[in-house]
Amino acid sequence: TLRHVKIPYVMLQGDTDCVAATKFVQELTDNSGNPHLQCQVIENCGHMPSRNMMDTVYRALLDLTKEHSDEQKETAETEGKKRS
Repeated sequence: TLRHVKIPYVMLQGDTDCVAATKFVQELTDNSGNPHLQCQVIENCGHMPSRNMMDTVYRALLDLTKEHSDEQKETAETEGKKRS
């Protein structure tokens, strides 16, 4: 289940998705009890992003990667200070 995912995980959700309702996906992530899971809603996008939405999807993935990288750096710095 989503509760057991131990890595950063983002659910990209189109705000006009008619297959999986945005409200449902947001509630699913909010109620998962998993701090690694987040939902990012992409405006003007349905269930499958069109070619012109791929830049938005790509940016969201880059942001997640940068956020995770920054968290890892902070953790390493904190652990390094504890060892000193």
